[in-house]
Amino acid sequence: MGILRNIVDKKRDVASRMTAANPGATVIDLSANPDYLSPAVNHLVAAVKNARAANRKIILALGEEHATVMNVAMASFVRAGLQCAGIANPVMALEHTHNLLERRLPDFFPGETALQERSRHALTALKTADPAHYHRIQALAVAGWDWPCAPATRVCNMSAWLASGADIRLIDMAMTIDPLLDTTAFIDEHAGTTAGEKMRIHATDPEGVRLRNQWMAARLRDILKQADVVILQTGSDHLGGDNWDGQPYKYSLHPAFARAANDNIRFIAVFSEQRNMRFLSNVPPAGRKAMNNLDTVILRGGNAARHRQPFLGSFAEEITALNAFARAARLPKTAPCIENENDYNRLLQENKKTLRNELEAAIA
Repeated sequence: MGILRNIVDKKRDVASRMTAANPGATVIDLSANPDYLSPAVNHLVAAVKNARAANRKIILALGEEHATVMNVAMASFVRAGLQCAGIANPVMALEHTHNLLERRLPDFFPGETALQERSRHALTALKTADPAHYHRIQALAVAGWDWPCAPATRVCNMSAWLASGADIRLIDMAMTIDPLLDTTAFIDEHAGTTAGEKMRIHATDPEGVRLRNQWMAARLRDILKQADVVILQTGSDHLGGDNWDGQPYKYSLHPAFARAANDNIRFIAVFSEQRNMRFLSNVPPAGRKAMNNLDTVILRGGNAARHRQPFLGSFAEEITALNAFARAARLPKTAPCIENENDYNRLLQENKKTLRNELEAAIA
């Protein structure tokens, strides 16, 4: 009782010794084979099955560093593991602004002002008349966008999920212009500021992150009124705060579900440690104390490959990492859908074409 469970083996570095002094969290050490994600996937699948057997709802929160390939790929491997275990269609909740396409219409369809305007009207109507179709079109926008961080992994994730009919929800706050938040929904909280000041809250400032976490927590609760299992893919600092960026634990997602047991919700937070990212140093002390339990899962020693266009890594390195994960895990539907950068660009164009076709059908 009370002894830290260190799965696979014990690390002999300082971080492990410090974690051992703070018992309770689950540490999964992947260093023996950094490409083999099954120990983590199997643990999370077992936790979800256990919670469902007790008729509890699940938020499986996968914290990521956005450019780390393993972090971004983990959602697909966990989803595949759940499907193999008979949990067929978890909702995929993603940290993307919920009206992404409305903001990006000029970028997707440059110069086509008439199409942009008709699309805005169609999306407004669709959001109320057919929310499932609205969510799908927003997901297509994610699948057709050339993301700077782990781009091949994101387009493979989204393309595979869309092809299988996954329920994908974008749950982050709207923005006015990137990176400023649209704070209209929180006007009462800013009664002491002018309208201009309300429009100048930066998405990554502590106040912006607080508002976004509040918004995302509310959307997660909305989803759980309709679904039993949600896989949340979000930045690690949203889960428990961030010492370095001045984001306190009390405004993170974890305390938003601190009374989750009373609501029959089980919140499992997954933190992946790579390079200088450590649970013990990045999460504020209050967060480490509150999350000192088995539903905090720390992944250690995994593949640390990163890709951030055009500064870090390459498509070849990213795809090599994805292939290594798929070979090691041997889970169905997890092999990369692309082999090189040309495949990536082809798939982007296919997703954009599908997006256009569905928008035009919604307009008609």
